[in-house]
Amino acid sequence: MFNLNFMTMKKVNYIYETTNYRMFKFLEGNRRVIPNHVQYFVKELKKNGMQIPAKVNDMNEITEGQHRFEACKQLGIPFKFFVEKKPVNRNEELDKLMSIQKGKQWRYEDVMHTQCVKGNSNYIALKSFYDKYKDFSLSSIIYISNNCSGSDFRNGKFTANQLDKADETLSFCRSLKHFFPAYNKVGFVTAINKCRNMEDFDFNFFKKKALKMSDRFYDCTHRDAFLDMILKIYNYKKSRKI
Repeated sequence: MFNLNFMTMKKVNYIYETTNYRMFKFLEGNRRVIPNHVQYFVKELKKNGMQIPAKVNDMNEITEGQHRFEACKQLGIPFKFFVEKKPVNRNEELDKLMSIQKGKQWRYEDVMHTQCVKGNSNYIALKSFYDKYKDFSLSSIIYISNNCSGSDFRNGKFTANQLDKADETLSFCRSLKHFFPAYNKVGFVTAINKCRNMEDFDFNFFKKKALKMSDRFYDCTHRDAFLDMILKIYNYKKSRKI
């Protein structure tokens, strides 16, 4: 008697393995390889080998499993994969990446990279700006230049029309680096930004005063504490206080 369950099944993908790593490339727009993630897989693959195959498209681009690929290369073990048997559609691949990045595990840098590949001019401008200020977090740069929410940023709605203002803020923060180690903390940067948006706050006055009162700067745990410190420095011996 025939097993009817087997009669209704079909084989969709074959699993391959190889040590010819040079035949593969990464999908442009995919998240960047993170060394710590690679080392995690190095430890896992040493114990158990590669149990879950990666996914590769018809162009030999790794669409899922690039960290496992790098771990296999380091260990010199076969890289297991299966090929999606469908034509490569660049827009579909990038849209899929964006949908993955909208999940819980996403990074601002990955979203920015993918949007740049898609040709989003606002994110291209942001990438150039971030390259200039790599000592600051990307999240704080996004906040002070656009006050863009996380969901809007993931959906490609960031606009770069206030990067000039952010440039002045970050340049000032960096000028404090030699005496204030917390110059680039998110709380401090966003506190400076909040002060700049106050109607009576004279930013140029504060910049001059800050350098004269460098001993009054101290590290804090959150934005409001930094804000309090900044206003104390600003108001010191000032007749009209904020």
